[in-house]
Amino acid sequence: MSDQNDSDANYNSLGERICTFDEWVAMIFDRESDTPLNRAFQTDTFYCINENAEHMVYYNRLFAEPAQIIGHYDDEQLGWGLRMSILKGGESDIYTLEDSSLPWAERKHAIELMYNVYEQIFELRCNPTVLSHTLITRRSEDERTALNDVCYMWWDIIGISGYKQPKIGDTAIGVMERVLVNLTNPACWESALHGLGHYQRFDPPRIRAAIDGFIASHPDLDPRLREYANAARYGAVL
Repeated sequence: MSDQNDSDANYNSLGERICTFDEWVAMIFDRESDTPLNRAFQTDTFYCINENAEHMVYYNRLFAEPAQIIGHYDDEQLGWGLRMSILKGGESDIYTLEDSSLPWAERKHAIELMYNVYEQIFELRCNPTVLSHTLITRRSEDERTALNDVCYMWWDIIGISGYKQPKIGDTAIGVMERVLVNLTNPACWESALHGLGHYQRFDPPRIRAAIDGFIASHPDLDPRLREYANAARYGAVL
């Protein structure tokens, strides 16, 4: 990595240089799409596992304008990059959102901005004919794509819940509700239903109302998705 971004760099509490936002994005998404997980960390020239406060700044910036910042990557790069960006132990750490030492307003904003990923990336680029919950083995199924996969598994991979901090769950459910109401790609609907199914115990009446409203407003819904929605009402999703 060149030193051209040094003037923009910050330093952690140990005095190690934290990568700039552009370096962070490149580290997560700029990988060969045919071998997305074979590239080792390049930490010999800068420190890129940012402190939580820095993570929050970067998340808010990425989720604010995902199409502009990462829209030029191909679907495989987007799929694997988004997975690694929200996977604990990946190139980033989404568990920053549970760090109660950080301002709630910033953490709440980051969760709310996830809707932009749905609207600007998943809605436009996920394959609308693929319903991931119907694939027996997503990793080996010919129809499986990295982008559809991370869309479907978003709320699983992200690993945050509202059980320790109810306001996190309340905000996340709000994102899922918006997806069901505003978007049209079945892959996005499936993802939101999957997430609502996992959050069902958090607020059963709210979850049932959101799903019932969705079903009622889509009388011609794919029967497979209707069945999945009904299962999600009771938390019966994998």
